[in-house]
Amino acid sequence: MIAIWDDHELANNAYVDGAENHQATCKANEASSAADQDKAGCDSGEGKYTDRMQAATKAYMEWMPIRRGAGTTGLVDTSITQIIEWGDLATIVGLDTRLKVRSKDPTIGLSFWASDVVVLATVNKNMSKWMESPLVGQFKAAAKVLQDARANESFAQLGSDQRQIMEDAFKASKAAGKPWQTFAAGTMMGPQATPNFAALPDVVGAALKPSAQAIVDGLHNALAFARQCTAGAMFEVPWNSDGFDGFSYERGLILESFKQHTNNPIVLGGDLHDSWAWTLFDGGVAQSGTPVAVNLGAPGVTAPGWGGSLSGMFQSAGSSMWDFIHKSFMAGNPGLKYASTKDKGFFAVKATKTRHVAEFYLINDNASAPASQPYTAKNYKDARTAGRLTAPYYCGTSLVTTAGSKGSLAEQASCEVVFQTGSWPAEWSTIKLPAYTIPATTAATAAAATTATATTAAAATTTTTKQATSSSKETSSASTTRSSSWRGILVASMLAGVALEVLGFAAEAPNLVSRN
Repeated sequence: MIAIWDDHELANNAYVDGAENHQATCKANEASSAADQDKAGCDSGEGKYTDRMQAATKAYMEWMPIRRGAGTTGLVDTSITQIIEWGDLATIVGLDTRLKVRSKDPTIGLSFWASDVVVLATVNKNMSKWMESPLVGQFKAAAKVLQDARANESFAQLGSDQRQIMEDAFKASKAAGKPWQTFAAGTMMGPQATPNFAALPDVVGAALKPSAQAIVDGLHNALAFARQCTAGAMFEVPWNSDGFDGFSYERGLILESFKQHTNNPIVLGGDLHDSWAWTLFDGGVAQSGTPVAVNLGAPGVTAPGWGGSLSGMFQSAGSSMWDFIHKSFMAGNPGLKYASTKDKGFFAVKATKTRHVAEFYLINDNASAPASQPYTAKNYKDARTAGRLTAPYYCGTSLVTTAGSKGSLAEQASCEVVFQTGSWPAEWSTIKLPAYTIPATTAATAAAATTATATTAAAATTTTTKQATSSSKETSSASTTRSSSWRGILVASMLAGVALEVLGFAAEAPNLVSRN
């Protein structure tokens, strides 16, 4: 597995020497009232941050099947840098974006929701006046304050040393003629604009325009939150400063490096809980311009996202509800090519020399099924007792990036990634899982059966698909070479960061070089 941690393996909104929810000492205790605990943000002191991070990263390294690298990552005595050379097809670089250098201010401050843009949208209900003087000037000035603060040249998630590591790896990859350069990041690089409800009626089609206009007018009149979202999109102030939106200067440096030293850069990210796919433009701050890279954002498995907040606002849209919600996001963000906030799941990537296909697989009966969590909210024990360890899924979209066309994301009519032959079992009623403990007298037999089953499964996967597969979490420091002609499938799901689980290589290791 290639894996990169993010904050929730460590502490919420962690940065180089602290975290939003870490308090070395606490003004409340377990006997304090709920109000006092809420005010303090804790019910007990949590000790030294360094001790917490050492314990968290030690547990991570002991349990995650990744390569531990020599060196340090900020305060902790390990490196999570990893460089994977996938034959002559791709170079994958995973780097820490949490503990080594991450700046405090954009991580836990510089919030859009606390900005004067939100204040102005809250108190000015008559939106027809927003683009007139003097109000338009006030909105633009408030937006610029936050944009300039986030563009601070000292803010960093990677820092100069890690940026140089990635640039050197990608420069060599480009020189070697590899078509794909992939950056596995814990957070998103794409501008995370709030939904632009005001623009929705113009993007839903003539037949739906009247109903969309009526809904939007009602939302803007009744809800300050709706006006706040529209203002953020209109005046180009992304809401999430914890991602690269809060580190826009460094994002510009990375994209400039991609522009010069890659053939076709792909950025994989997580952290935002929903499904997203962007074309990243030159400079990163502007929402249009010369395409430079692709950013694929993996959804969470169970983490709540925008859908829970917005679905209630659009109930009157009926069957058009989710289409209205997702088009509102895309209307406020020209580089956003796909958005889905309804269902959780994962995305899969299939890469050849000429095409990079990203497909979002979402957990539900189908795309039209109501949003719910029956398949993802069960704990393991209950799911196992019920005989249900798999769930139905559907393909939300298939996006193609063509080699030689940086940043391209063209939606194709049907999905093509194959995970296995036959149908995926809805229930494991005929597949008996091993017992929690194996009696000593049968351990040898069970081990032999497990080995035989694993070998057969690996061989079947290799014979029928000749593809590699993957799932989501984080990374370490080492350089590994993969088959030059292997067609790769990487499956990513956002738990806190990004993980690429590479399967099928153990049985194939002796034949990797000649595989086609």
